[in-house]
Amino acid sequence: MIRERLLLAAAFAPALVQCATYEQSSPGITASIAGAGTASIAGTAGALPVGGAPELAGATSANGGASAGASSLPSAGETSVAGSGGTSGGAAAGASGASSAGSTAAGAPAGGRAGTAGSAGTAGSAGATEKLLSLNKAATSDSEQVDHLAGQGNDGSSSSRWCAANGAVGHYWQVDLGAAYTLSKLTISWEKPALYQFKVEGSANASAWSPVLDQTQTTNTNADQSYALANAPVARYVRLTATGLPNTNTWASFFELAVYGH
Repeated sequence: MIRERLLLAAAFAPALVQCATYEQSSPGITASIAGAGTASIAGTAGALPVGGAPELAGATSANGGASAGASSLPSAGETSVAGSGGTSGGAAAGASGASSAGSTAAGAPAGGRAGTAGSAGTAGSAGATEKLLSLNKAATSDSEQVDHLAGQGNDGSSSSRWCAANGAVGHYWQVDLGAAYTLSKLTISWEKPALYQFKVEGSANASAWSPVLDQTQTTNTNADQSYALANAPVARYVRLTATGLPNTNTWASFFELAVYGH
């Protein structure tokens, strides 16, 4: 019995060797249908085709899947998908297909659609240039000394000045700017470093007046003073009125009153 079994095994041995050799060396089974829009799938036969007739590469063979997938790169518009059961050869074929002209022609970026570039912001307009408006403009006053006239209060000289004719409060000095402007700053150089209290008003017609600067309660004793006009009043005429003096020997008087704006 044992001898018969050994003879039977020896008879079938060549067939088994031939079958094993055939399985190791057989190329991948390839079913290829040509045409536009075909899909190439490397790996198991269970993977679904993408958009058209399938190309099935190397269902059971590592080398067969690699060679079949690599030799059948998709044309423009095609998609290549690596099968889940494929080896490194099938995966490489899928990668080659993904980077082929088909995916590039479609124009789809790897990271998603690019955002639209924002439009450039509108450049801000340059601010208006501040300039001296009152220099040598027509000036008047309700009171003045013979040697210290109203026009000397805005002539640009630090040696000439306007001075009221007495030490009473309520005297005013006024300038016509020649046109209506937006006022931005006012500077005064008083005759003395003393407590001059005053108010400044503006007008379009030298008749109806509106407040521009209120220093009726100031304690500033500096001879040179500067005030920014944050409320940006608009006026053609500017008038300063003395509302308080330090004593009867100090009269309303300044070397220069300068009005700035644009």
